[in-house]
Amino acid sequence: MSKTYWHFCALDNQGRPVMRDGELVEVGKRYEIDGKPELCLHGYHGSERARDALRWAPGPWVSKRPLEGVTKGQDKVVGKAFVQQLGVDATEVLRKFARMCALDVLHLWDAPEIVVRYLKTGDESIRAEVIDAADGVNMASEASAAWYAASAASAASAASAEAAAAAAAWDAAASDAEERYAADATAAPSIDLMLEKRNRRLTRMLNKALREAQDE
Repeated sequence: MSKTYWHFCALDNQGRPVMRDGELVEVGKRYEIDGKPELCLHGYHGSERARDALRWAPGPWVSKRPLEGVTKGQDKVVGKAFVQQLGVDATEVLRKFARMCALDVLHLWDAPEIVVRYLKTGDESIRAEVIDAADGVNMASEASAAWYAASAASAASAASAEAAAAAAAWDAAASDAEERYAADATAAPSIDLMLEKRNRRLTRMLNKALREAQDE
């Protein structure tokens, strides 16, 4: 079997996974293009790392594509063909991941209790209050990265853009490290380790969701 790559799809208004052109995704179906695949232009895409696939995600339905005839880019690949594997709506997983990313940097600011409670519990009944808690935050302060992560985690609980919001939380967690260590070239390995730690976390969470879907 070909090497598998992480990929996310959007869901239509009936909760069905669809490709970017609106075509329904069918598990077990073989998809193949004519001609040579080209990154961002022609072919079927995926990423070796879950965190990279998340950056390109149009929605929360995740699967692993066994791509054939692969051309590699920096953070994604494109292939000529693949057989669609079982996937799963990872909305709840991505919401939790976003909150965990926010909690990683929460120590950088004196977060309101309502924000802390939301990030730890995911209680939807207080989401509006979490958003309101942004008022008065000095975005130029060191706390800004933590707030961006917290607000992204909150947005991830809305009905749309789950994957994008989780990616924003990821970026917020990463941005703090980049700012704090930008003046110290020796800190680069620390940043890489932090990002890889988050990738391992996301990978574990998504793999678990896929295993549970297969067991159903």
